[in-house]
Amino acid sequence: MTMVLPPRRDLRVRGRGTADGGGPDQPLTVTLSLGEVLLAALIGGFMGARALSRRYKQHYDNDYDFWGSSIQGIAAEIAVAKALGEPYRPNLDGFKAPDVYQLHVRQTAHPKGCLIIRPGDPDGIYVLVIGQCPTFRIVGWIHSFDAKRPQYWRAPHGGPGAWFVPQRVLRTVQSLVSRENP
Repeated sequence: MTMVLPPRRDLRVRGRGTADGGGPDQPLTVTLSLGEVLLAALIGGFMGARALSRRYKQHYDNDYDFWGSSIQGIAAEIAVAKALGEPYRPNLDGFKAPDVYQLHVRQTAHPKGCLIIRPGDPDGIYVLVIGQCPTFRIVGWIHSFDAKRPQYWRAPHGGPGAWFVPQRVLRTVQSLVSRENP
């Protein structure tokens, strides 16, 4: 399968902050600027407030930090846009639309965390981002068709089930951001 993304300038990030391209199998590390962190806080706060006002159900336990997670998720989206060398254009219309161009971004603070896809999530390309503001590692990506396999299905702690895709099976970030087709 060939993924089609908008043309990108190069792997290096322009402006403030850094992006370390790493080796051929290494995650891409992106550090956000103060302005980018503030943007994440504004948009994440808005998205969190809207979700609460619409009484969206959360998939997590009672210790879940809803506000922090909303902000960290938006910050991860900004990091992916920055790695692609393009401006971040937030999608304020819904939670199921792609986050950055045609990409769905998933963030976790757990260094060995999995990329999680839930039933009802739309098909498409999912990118795993690990870290917290201001520094993130873009670990890799997978198409939802390849992620929705029985060996990845889990329902931890008796919660709703989902596909937990391990990092080792994700395609490299370099194949996502290179000028060549992955």
